[in-house]
Amino acid sequence: MFKTQFHLSREHTPQSRLDHDVFNGGQILTYEFRNMVKDGKVEHKVGSIDFFKENSVFLTDGTDIECDMVIYGTGFSKSYDLFDASYVQPKLNVQKDGLYLYRNIIPPQVPNLAFIGSEVSTFNNILTHGLQSLWLKRMLKGEFKLPNSAAMNKSIDKEQAWKRSWMPPSSARASIWQLHMMKYHDNLVKDMGESYKRKFPIIDAVMPYQASDYKALFA
Repeated sequence: MFKTQFHLSREHTPQSRLDHDVFNGGQILTYEFRNMVKDGKVEHKVGSIDFFKENSVFLTDGTDIECDMVIYGTGFSKSYDLFDASYVQPKLNVQKDGLYLYRNIIPPQVPNLAFIGSEVSTFNNILTHGLQSLWLKRMLKGEFKLPNSAAMNKSIDKEQAWKRSWMPPSSARASIWQLHMMKYHDNLVKDMGESYKRKFPIIDAVMPYQASDYKALFA
């Protein structure tokens, strides 16, 4: 479907499976680039830079492309150097595939510490971070209690085993929910003692959820 919509040739079609690729980054669907290519406003080429010249880049296939700016899209890696290396960092126990937390918020072994937004990734991060913030606020106000450390660790171990059983390896696997965003939101809402079904019964079964379905929680 995407190949047809974006007029992708064979060389511009990703090699990885779509259901795996969505766990390696966010996708923003826009036709602006496609339309600009069609109108001749931009050119695009798949390749690798061999070396730089004064006013151009020379590709490994021998192509010489004039340019005055090069943008490096190298991504980033997380650092937990902010935390005390003798106590907090060992307790966090960051794995090769990320930091596993209870509800992606609470590190059971470190008291008085919570993560909002930084250790979770969904298809609607603004909503997810809002629900996390509300969850933490209500917990701190005593509206519900956290399970004991053993129970939280058991939940984390179960989630970790599930993700590692099928989700493609990545340094951020611990934080990724993406296609299972709704289940994660459901857990947060149920913890708060609220109904995770935010629509009328029939509509709930056939219509997709939107951020507006949760607005009553923030009133």
